[in-house]
Amino acid sequence: MLVTKLKPLDEIFSLVQKKTVLICCEGCRDVHSPDDRAIATLRGLLFSRTDLSFVVTSYVCYREHLELLIQNNASIIDDADVILVLSCGAGVQTIADFVSCPVYSICDTISLPGYQGLTPSEFNCIGCESCHLNKTASICPVTSCVKGLVNGACGGAKNGMCEVDVSIECGWVRIFERVESRK
Repeated sequence: MLVTKLKPLDEIFSLVQKKTVLICCEGCRDVHSPDDRAIATLRGLLFSRTDLSFVVTSYVCYREHLELLIQNNASIIDDADVILVLSCGAGVQTIADFVSCPVYSICDTISLPGYQGLTPSEFNCIGCESCHLNKTASICPVTSCVKGLVNGACGGAKNGMCEVDVSIECGWVRIFERVESRK
């Protein structure tokens, strides 16, 4: 089972900008996510603070499905200042790969043994319960860095490749490049 919990409301509100898109993933049927009442309350609070567009879909971690979702909602997504995502970390990372505006997770994924949902993408979420994606341009340092470093690069990368496995791009180089490209 995959379990997500909403981040504190003050943290969510600090991410809101003028034109905000909220994408809620309902893909993995074994996922326990915040109930409909919590989402309705959140929507109501966000509507009062921003120009909010709301998209409910399934399997945002599935690239082909996400590509269609973005095409079908291009007018609101292309115009967004920020996208807030209610899904596991794999979904947040996949969305961030498709758009040019900042993408933020509004929930944390809790690690549980057993089935962890459908993740057909190259991204992974280990359910660290304290998602780092909002601080690292929606690239997970825990799963993209071979060493799992969360406080920055180790300094051993050469030509953008990891010192531990030269066939893997350094996760922190990817993070730095995305931050620079969105300035």
